[in-house]
Amino acid sequence: MSFRRLLACLLVLSSLKLASTLADDASVTNFVKHYCMDCHSGSSAESGIALDQLLAPSKDNLELWQEVARQVVSANMPTADAEQPDTNESQRFVEALRAELEELGQPLEIDYQQHQPSYANLLNHDRLFDRELAAEQGPAASPPRLWRLHPEAYEDYLTGFRQLNKGGPLSKPFLLSDGKGVISNYASLYAVDSATLGQLMLNCTQIAQLQTSGFRKLEMDRKVKKEVERVYQQAPESFTAIMESEAVPGQEQIEAAVREEFGIVLRRKPTSEELAKFGALLKDSIGIGGNVNGLRTMAMAVMLRPEAIYRMEVGLGEKDEQGRRLLSPYELAHAIAYALTDEGPDQLRFGPPKERDRSQRPTGPTLLEIAEAGELETREDIRRFVEQLWDAKHVEKPRVLRFFREFFGYHAVETVFKGDRAGKEFNAKILVKDADMLVLHLVEQDREVLKQLLTTEKFFVQWPGSLSEYERRIKYITDRIRPGNTKDRKYKYFIEWVGKGGSPIPQANPTWRKTVQFYNLDEKTWDYPTEQPFQMPENQRVGMLTHPAWLGAWSGNFENDPIRRGKWIREHLLAGSIPDIPITVNAAVPEDHNKTLRERLAVTREEYCWQCHRKMEPLGLPFESYDDFGQFRELEGLGATKALQKPKSTKPTQTDGGVIAAGDSELDGPVKDARELMHRLADAPRVRQSFVRHAFRFWMGRNETLQDSSILIAADDAYEETDGSFRALVISLLTSDSFLYRR
Repeated sequence: MSFRRLLACLLVLSSLKLASTLADDASVTNFVKHYCMDCHSGSSAESGIALDQLLAPSKDNLELWQEVARQVVSANMPTADAEQPDTNESQRFVEALRAELEELGQPLEIDYQQHQPSYANLLNHDRLFDRELAAEQGPAASPPRLWRLHPEAYEDYLTGFRQLNKGGPLSKPFLLSDGKGVISNYASLYAVDSATLGQLMLNCTQIAQLQTSGFRKLEMDRKVKKEVERVYQQAPESFTAIMESEAVPGQEQIEAAVREEFGIVLRRKPTSEELAKFGALLKDSIGIGGNVNGLRTMAMAVMLRPEAIYRMEVGLGEKDEQGRRLLSPYELAHAIAYALTDEGPDQLRFGPPKERDRSQRPTGPTLLEIAEAGELETREDIRRFVEQLWDAKHVEKPRVLRFFREFFGYHAVETVFKGDRAGKEFNAKILVKDADMLVLHLVEQDREVLKQLLTTEKFFVQWPGSLSEYERRIKYITDRIRPGNTKDRKYKYFIEWVGKGGSPIPQANPTWRKTVQFYNLDEKTWDYPTEQPFQMPENQRVGMLTHPAWLGAWSGNFENDPIRRGKWIREHLLAGSIPDIPITVNAAVPEDHNKTLRERLAVTREEYCWQCHRKMEPLGLPFESYDDFGQFRELEGLGATKALQKPKSTKPTQTDGGVIAAGDSELDGPVKDARELMHRLADAPRVRQSFVRHAFRFWMGRNETLQDSSILIAADDAYEETDGSFRALVISLLTSDSFLYRR
């Protein structure tokens, strides 16, 4: 055997032996020696972190090892140009590190972080969509939980007490704003604290008063032209019978009152135990305070039951062979109703509408009645009613729009303070409404929804909803033009446009009309299109990420923010994660009014910063062709030191960027502008799968785990096989084991 062949054989045997050692030895030290030493050893260690001196955790370096775990789990380390561990090796390393940290009395922080919305992408994307690995995970299920009602759903519940506002204003006991790029409504995040409980009790007191004694108010009666006392009361029928009698109510009356209150508040019948418990409370309270006060006490007790505030999803069905429990029909009715709407299952009806009913509202049984009748027990039953609910034209489905708002975060443009740089014409609410209409239109079209959202060049601008509504608004305005008013600027605009046969913007307020300038449109020369969405000016807009609402939301108070824009793309479209900024870093861009923002960002090219910034800035810099109000530009102004001041000079905008370490080599490479970037990303499977992950989080109310791999793969398949149908994606999730089963 020649020397070269002998050397080759020895190298092969050596590598096989090392691979065997790594497979058998799951120690922290073994992993670090093999994958970390090239960069993190000696005096020239990367970032000053020399692991050759710290081959195992100790009480003196716990925080360092917590960071090592985060880097390995998120696949940020080892770097892309180094030898990579396979998923099993990484998992064994984390398990070994967890055991060593627990011996030192410290839990692995990443175990907690992986349940938080902002850390969801720490779960390796390739492992999650590995079909072979998914087959090994077994059947999926979610943990049992109490999911606090969304504030809008609680408000809808309050509207059932129609006269409640007569007793004074009610406050929502808990608030939850739409998340900006992070899913906000996780089941495990929100509990009822003391402040919330105090407000709940005030609300319950007021509702109980409405149901018993009512509110008495002096109000002006215009018919008799004097103040008269009015009584606003909404007493249940069983309450009225007890209150109108001075006698102590019998057991039958007491049970009738408890049953009716349970139906009104909890939308279900009480169990035999609950009937006995609350019946005894009502009887005792009447004995102490009389009929009215007794009813009020019982009503408040029912309203303060946890299920009046929480949705209970604990799995009350039969246990299967895997130890999972299907949600009971009662639980399923609530889960399905609140998945798409803010209405309870007792408000959603199914069946044919009445003849000649323009609203087309069904008159059949409610979803709760369907569940009670045993028609919501199989997966086929569930799919049938979910599909009917999705397709129902008369049912508002606010949670669909809420998902896209939280995914893109464009609604947050209303919260970005621009000071006096933003004139009255920068009407953020109008921009958000325009973006909402684009989202809803593409969801209704239901074809390549994500791709269209990322690449469409057709937008809505101040569209009232239909041509008939446009004509109604224009007529309303022009009917108010009277002789003598023709010089009024708000009417002059309409007279000029109607006179030349054009279409004016349907806004009487001239300041609101000027909002169109943020789309690079001039209200004085732009003929308003009466068919929308319409084609935007050529080569200026491409998808939601070039919409003024998104650009304004992901900007700073005074200028663009390519770092956060790039971070959004990395996390939402590439399923990546960016480490938190170290507290020792002063993350500020130096001010220099003679340099462009790109030039001032040169400070982030330093080696320590660029490790993370390379994953963000090249993705965000192509959007420098827009200013922080969303206006397209070819020149960037320089030299202005005050708000609204004209620039002293300009420089051509530089829009080149790139995709680095996307996790898909076909995506990596330079791009010349935002258009090229968006079209490259829109067709990528990784981008589509990242979108599916965010949809899973929104509708499941938690982060995905490896046990959910099969569910995510099935949802991705459903979306792809139906030519990008968002309906198919969501229905796949709402009929999946992760939605239906609890473990």
